[in-house]
Amino acid sequence: MGIFEAKTRFTALCDEVIRTGQPTMVSKRGKPLVLVTPVPSETIADREDILCAWSRWEKSHPGDEDEPDFPDVISLRSLPKPNPLGES
Repeated sequence: MGIFEAKTRFTALCDEVIRTGQPTMVSKRGKPLVLVTPVPSETIADREDILCAWSRWEKSHPGDEDEPDFPDVISLRSLPKPNPLGES
């Protein structure tokens, strides 16, 4: 399949690869570029839930519970912006 057709039909291309299980070669001016293949089922099965991963990470990285994970965005927005040209 040519790259222009793959670009314009990308969703349909992905659906077809998933449905058939067969990879599709994408080329540009007759030269192979990439191979669109379905993700192996064992990759999907081994994927850890994001909440479980976060919980596991927090247990392995104990820290100060009172310290926020993210800075207060509103206070950062009120800081003066530096001049990108370095002029005063």
